[in-house]
Amino acid sequence: QQTRALVVVPYFNRWMDLFPTIETLAQASSSQVLKAWEGLGYYRRALALHEGAILITQKFGGKLPETGKELRSIPGIGPYTEGAILSFGFHQKAAAIDGNVSRVISRLWGWKNRLDTKVSTQAIRGFVDVLLQGESPWVTMEALIELGACVCTPMPKCHDCPLQQGCLARKQGIETVLPLRKERKKTEIIHRCVLLISAGKEILIRERPAKGLMAHLYEFPYIDGLYLKTQAIEHVASWFGERIQYRGRGRIETQFFTSFKAILTPYLFDLVLEDKVNVEGHLWIEVSKLQEFSFSSGHKRLHRQVQTDTGL
Repeated sequence: QQTRALVVVPYFNRWMDLFPTIETLAQASSSQVLKAWEGLGYYRRALALHEGAILITQKFGGKLPETGKELRSIPGIGPYTEGAILSFGFHQKAAAIDGNVSRVISRLWGWKNRLDTKVSTQAIRGFVDVLLQGESPWVTMEALIELGACVCTPMPKCHDCPLQQGCLARKQGIETVLPLRKERKKTEIIHRCVLLISAGKEILIRERPAKGLMAHLYEFPYIDGLYLKTQAIEHVASWFGERIQYRGRGRIETQFFTSFKAILTPYLFDLVLEDKVNVEGHLWIEVSKLQEFSFSSGHKRLHRQVQTDTGL
């Protein structure tokens, strides 16, 4: 979701090379799974795939179940994924309703209510069920998805649409108005002061908690807020005292999340090697081995800066 298919294809191919079966995915470690997913965002979905593979192996003998009730018991499978598996995997009559399908249906039937309501969700599903009455409902289902992806796009190509004669939105001249959605919240901007602390060939990183945003991913230590150089130095000095040397500020990076944008301002420090001390909850890792760890996109760009800066 929210990622173009063209971007996903190389990830998918690499994923299938690494995990060709449900069993191989179940046997992988969470760190291997996150590394294969690195760069796509929505990391909770990668972990849900892993958890789902383990459950399928243990409960269903490594085979995907063929009923909606059983599929819904698997972590990460919601209404759309359930419908897609039943429709495309098992050729059953099942609705797989994504944003593309909702857009097609709302225009075709001239649906003037906001899509983000329970009434609209039920109505759209009802409209789709009407269209899936033929002998090959899975073909119709895929056609609706492709129609929304290629023709009935946010700025529709109505002249190419096979349904234009019966489209109520087209007849009423509101095809660019529908579907109606709630206004998007203004993206919140937050600032993070990232501390790139090196000791010889090693650098300090930490693993995020097992639950919450970007669970199990690695990152460089940071403090929330727009910090000046002097404040960043004071913070690092609270860990290491006078054994640190400030080297300058790196290139600012921007990291995008679903509801906010983080501005990452990196400050670079050197620690006297013989005085290197451990920091609770953190790890000293050789810079040359950073690529072995899974980082979120913003921190991955920062570790490229570190590698370029150090030549390691």
